[in-house]
Amino acid sequence: MAVSSADRSVQVLMADDSSELNKVLEQGVDLLLLNREMPYGFEDQEGVGLIRKLRSHHPAVRMMLVSNYPEAQAAAVAAGAVPGFGKREIGTKRVAEVIREALACTAEVCSCNDAESLDRVCGEGVDLLLFNRELGFGFDDEQGVDLMAEVRESHPDVKMMLISDYPDAQAAAKEAGALPGFGKADLGTSKVEKALRNALS
Repeated sequence: MAVSSADRSVQVLMADDSSELNKVLEQGVDLLLLNREMPYGFEDQEGVGLIRKLRSHHPAVRMMLVSNYPEAQAAAVAAGAVPGFGKREIGTKRVAEVIREALACTAEVCSCNDAESLDRVCGEGVDLLLFNRELGFGFDDEQGVDLMAEVRESHPDVKMMLISDYPDAQAAAKEAGALPGFGKADLGTSKVEKALRNALS
């Protein structure tokens, strides 16, 4: 309903299990909306886990998480999704705007889970890198700001942005050469949309 109200020309398909989702992906899809929890019919019971898996097999597919939880939205963006919206927002003008922008977006989104994939993406060319404040496994650096400083030295033209609610972390990121970032609490707001548009313009 939220999608069709955003654009009447859009065809909306539903996938209730992995088999139906695979068929939809084979036919071609412009945007996938995933719930935070997917307890039935899917191998991954968490939407973020499915986004991460689909990103590696279908890198060109845009995905969006439907969740009221800022931490879930942050994890989805880190996994390669575009900023999503919460269930409480369904039916509002903002959801229609977010979906229209996602369908019109031509930017390619990818996720780097280790130093090797990050080096590859930087080498191939990237318009914007988003870093979490704390990095998971796969990187020698544990802090996003430290990795940003290293990327700045090896790829000085790459734009970077930190996702963190901590002002001191944002200040350190700017000192490392990053653009002004945003916090996890900002995800789903117009602030994030504006910051990303400005960074990519």
